Amino acid sequence: MIRRLREFPIEAGGDISIKYLAGARSEGMNKLGIGVMRSMASMFDFVAIVLRYKGYTLSEKIKFAKGSSFSLKYLCDCMIKTDLTEQVPCLQVPVYIFQGRHDYQASYVVAKDFATALKAPIKGFYTFENSAHSPCFEEPEKMCNILRVDVLQNQVSLSDKI
Repeated sequence: MIRRLREFPIEAGGDISIKYLAGARSEGMNKLGIGVMRSMASMFDFVAIVLRYKGYTLSEKIKFAKGSSFSLKYLCDCMIKTDLTEQVPCLQVPVYIFQGRHDYQASYVVAKDFATALKAPIKGFYTFENSAHSPCFEEPEKMCNILRVDVLQNQVSLSDKI
């Protein structure tokens, strides 16, 4: 894994390419349990979850795959370089952030800093202790409870203190 990551000298200003993002980075993160899901060894596992899910039509499954590929290829570099605390200091809508403690795709620390700095009429930050990037799959009961108790009721009684 380390040998593969050394092919992409990102820290020395190397390009953040799709080959790096979808290949070496994702592969390494998944092996370490800090990628899409803690228990997922490869992206094929996630693809299988999406394909088996009965709540999506075939068309939606195809669009999901295309959207994921598009965002990696065209949006990831911009997202990495964007400081949301500067770009979005306040919102006029309720904000609920669900964050896996082991998520290194969307850094837990960065997400919490953003939530702390953000001004919004209602703001909730929810830590999922046993999740990486997909708390909805890793801790679905907790997520559904938060949606029922807080989000649908326009409150933050279950949120972390930030």
